[in-house]
Amino acid sequence: MPLPAVREILNPRPPRSELYTLLGDQVLPEFVPLPSGKTTEFYSGLKRGALNQLILPGPANNYRPPVKSVSLRRAGNLKGKRLVVLASLLEYLRNLQTEQLSASEQASAVI
Repeated sequence: MPLPAVREILNPRPPRSELYTLLGDQVLPEFVPLPSGKTTEFYSGLKRGALNQLILPGPANNYRPPVKSVSLRRAGNLKGKRLVVLASLLEYLRNLQTEQLSASEQASAVI
């Protein structure tokens, strides 16, 4: 049995908690802010407008947003900060990928 690396002894992996999701060696945050301006969100590559369609209720999503988000705004304030639940966003994208793959497999089976 191989011995653990010195790095693993000195810096063990953090315990799984509600604050972080572990994917291999990468630790992902639970919440990510909406990108500003023309920049894209780091983990998904989506721009602010695309994320708004996924997190805010509207006619495009039958007033049931598929991705969870949290609004940080104190009572009485006009402005606040909206955070996207990263696990919800990544799960939505994975489900979308699965749907598209199964649809393409069904289309190729018909031909």
